[in-house]
Amino acid sequence: MTTSQKIRIVCISNTHNASPGSGYTIPPGDILIHAGDLTNNGQTSEIRKALAWLREANYEHKIVVAGNHDRRLDSQLSPNQPDADRDEEAAQLHQAMREDDKITYLEHESTVISQRHGNQSLRLAILASNGFFNAICSIPTPSLPSPTAMVKHTIGY
Repeated sequence: MTTSQKIRIVCISNTHNASPGSGYTIPPGDILIHAGDLTNNGQTSEIRKALAWLREANYEHKIVVAGNHDRRLDSQLSPNQPDADRDEEAAQLHQAMREDDKITYLEHESTVISQRHGNQSLRLAILASNGFFNAICSIPTPSLPSPTAMVKHTIGY
């Protein structure tokens, strides 16, 4: 008798500066998607803390989208905007997240990941739109396979 193993996708959001084991737990899986609000206020110390636990999380793929509380990660936030608090250190953390080989940080863009688990395989397209500007933007989607997932952090009203 053949047993089929399943590919598990774990989706979380709104962890607000808490790491797994300090306020919540996340189940094991193959793919982790964090759909925004890693931090409370987007302070650089909070972003560093979130990056640390994300790097250590035991998932083959880790997809991250910033939320409205993570606004310092948003490259479209100009220092000249009213209420802008994106500084050089935040820009460096944004770049570090983009270049991290253990995390896929998406900002108004798409990616395709391939996952094998036992005798199962999945090719998944993920589209992401950050929540601070709360708008669906034009996301490049070159020949996306099916299935496709849209990840968006939305501000609650």
